[in-house]
Amino acid sequence: MCVRASITALGALALLFSTASVASPQTLELASRGPRFLAAWTIPGKTVDVTNAAVLRRRVSLDLTKVTANEALKEITRQADLEISYSTAQLPGSRSVSLHAREITVAAALTEVLLDAGVDVALGRSGHLALVKRLAQAAAEVPAADSGTVSGRVTDKATAVPIVGATVVIEGTRQSATTTADGRYSIADVQSGTYDVRARFIGYAPLVTSIVVNAGAESTADFELTKSVQLLDEVVTTGTVVPTEVKAVPTPLTVIGADDIAQRHPQGLQDVIRQAIPTALAFDDPVFSSAGSLFSVRGANSLNGTGTMKILVDGVEAAGATTSPVDPNSVERIEVIRGPQAATLYGADAAGGVIQIFTKRGQAGLVGPQADAQAELGVVQTPYIDHRGVLRQNYTGSVRGGDRDVSYNFGGGYTRLADYVPNGEISRQSSPSLYGGMRMTRGIITADLSARYYRNKLPSVYTPFVLTAGFGPFSRPNCTINDFTNETYGDRIT
Repeated sequence: MCVRASITALGALALLFSTASVASPQTLELASRGPRFLAAWTIPGKTVDVTNAAVLRRRVSLDLTKVTANEALKEITRQADLEISYSTAQLPGSRSVSLHAREITVAAALTEVLLDAGVDVALGRSGHLALVKRLAQAAAEVPAADSGTVSGRVTDKATAVPIVGATVVIEGTRQSATTTADGRYSIADVQSGTYDVRARFIGYAPLVTSIVVNAGAESTADFELTKSVQLLDEVVTTGTVVPTEVKAVPTPLTVIGADDIAQRHPQGLQDVIRQAIPTALAFDDPVFSSAGSLFSVRGANSLNGTGTMKILVDGVEAAGATTSPVDPNSVERIEVIRGPQAATLYGADAAGGVIQIFTKRGQAGLVGPQADAQAELGVVQTPYIDHRGVLRQNYTGSVRGGDRDVSYNFGGGYTRLADYVPNGEISRQSSPSLYGGMRMTRGIITADLSARYYRNKLPSVYTPFVLTAGFGPFSRPNCTINDFTNETYGDRIT
């Protein structure tokens, strides 16, 4: 269906948006099909009309023929120089818009574009607009004989401070609300009955309470949320003889999951440890940034100022503690013991702590294989005239899957940095990586297979200023290529 706006229709809208005019029945019918313009900062149950707000009185001239509602909104926001947030799922997909008018208000244009869309326009204090699902009319306007209201307040249990932006959901329904500045919420038109109401907010443990909603009455459900610092029920194997929950482990232990690693976009293992582990020190050599694995975390220190940590990959001890890198994209989780207590189970050389790395094995029960690929390009800046911007490339890809008995994960990556030092220095770096893991279960028997290959070609380079020092060994470009290859192949049957 194609909708074409006429000057008569827009004139009716203009009458509606004028507080001094009396709207006709035809105008009221048109307005009931379009959006309301409401303040976003009001308390639940109250509505404030902001049709005459300055941002909605801005003028636009439109010449649109059979365009989508999404395209029409983009043209309105462009001309009016305003911001509007919405999801395309909120817009009528089968309806095209034709609108030809000059110098009409933003409110009039939005009303025409959003006819029968079932949305309202919310205006924030900053002038930002947002499309929201059509808000329910107040109880006085739309009475419901067999429904009631659920309201209450969400606060921090320790401080009694209101929590702003917490989500309160009536389970088993699609009804929910978000708390305001004073921590209060209200959900209207809830059918009579008994419900579980859940409150949640990032950084707090969710809380559920049961309430009874009576027709025409208001039921109160207040929540006191407790901050959730750590997932204490997570099961770990580092620092224990058998798998144990984190809360039952007597040693200071930190667990880093694959999602945490992905959010950090690390170049190497050092970035993960340094950012995620309390008190951790990770030493970056400017040349061997992706190949180093020298860490110190509350362990015993040596005379050179570092306390090396024992590193295990899938339960196998790494050959060297300082150059045993692992591709971060291959890691499912990392368990770190922060202190000399690790020496009790892992030997005297673990007095500096233990880092145990578990690589990915896929996920059982997936409907089908899941693939992921990424390509990243960036520019590295240097102080050298001929190398102001050096290209850095990073490519990764993986596929995972599994059913009830088998799960798998295979992937690889390639990172390259072009020459970044002048005067003929061979300074380009490259790091190819391949990894894979599979777990098969049949009855009481489980077979686990894994393999990884991670190579770092990192040359030793000198700053050009060293070349002018006159010292013989540094008088010519350094062409030494350092090549670190880390490989692990393992199988285990239990």
